[in-house]
Amino acid sequence: MNLKKIKYKNNSWYDNCTRGSDTMNCFFNALFMFINNPEVRDLNYRIALGLLENGHELDYLTINELAERCFVSTSSLNRFFRIYGYKKYMIFKALFSSHMRIRYVQIQNRINEKDYGMLHKVFSSILKSEDYERLIDMSWVKEVCEMIHDSKRVILIGSDEMASYFSRMQTDFYVMGKLVIKDSIYKTNFFTPEKDDCVILLSMEGRIVDLNSWLLDKMKENNPKMITIGHYDYLQDAYGLTIPQGLDEVFENMILDYYIQKITYYYAEKYL
Repeated sequence: MNLKKIKYKNNSWYDNCTRGSDTMNCFFNALFMFINNPEVRDLNYRIALGLLENGHELDYLTINELAERCFVSTSSLNRFFRIYGYKKYMIFKALFSSHMRIRYVQIQNRINEKDYGMLHKVFSSILKSEDYERLIDMSWVKEVCEMIHDSKRVILIGSDEMASYFSRMQTDFYVMGKLVIKDSIYKTNFFTPEKDDCVILLSMEGRIVDLNSWLLDKMKENNPKMITIGHYDYLQDAYGLTIPQGLDEVFENMILDYYIQKITYYYAEKYL
């Protein structure tokens, strides 16, 4: 699906489809719930992961071909679709594709409407000059986006509270062709990132590394690209995005959201 060519802003197609997109929003949320922090990698997990891994090719896949890629039967797929109100695979495919187009248009609209002027004024008033200059320097955005682009998947690892800030990023990047998976530090069945993955490690104080040495060993086992977000660069050989210490948590969350937005929007402009 070539999303780059879509120019639907403010036309009747966009208006009509967005009114009917709530059900598909719920469906996408369900898919991510199955693949994020899975306690059990069961039938639903295999279907959700298979749908996400093949979603950009869905227009060209028969239900038999999709079932084969999900390692399930066609009857299992149909039961899964019916749970969410989709009685026919062809209808599901059409709605899935239109939803992807809608989300892409929404990303473009957010980029066009974004003005960082006020936010930069707030940051300049609360941050030391060196912290402020580092934050607005675009070099970190380019570096991080290049690491993500050169990876097959993005794996978010951290506390559930911090990882929750990346929910919209997960959907946005999926629309842009990059699968993002959130995994929790509290699960015993944490999976090992592959060499072509990019791991984003979320921990303000770096306690995730201090308290879970086995987790760090698992993360680094296949030498994936690694990015840390927190108060300091707590992991050697990782690219660090810092959030200055001593700030109210409201401002910390603003900076975290700023990182997420800049990464998402620069990636969309650079690579789509």
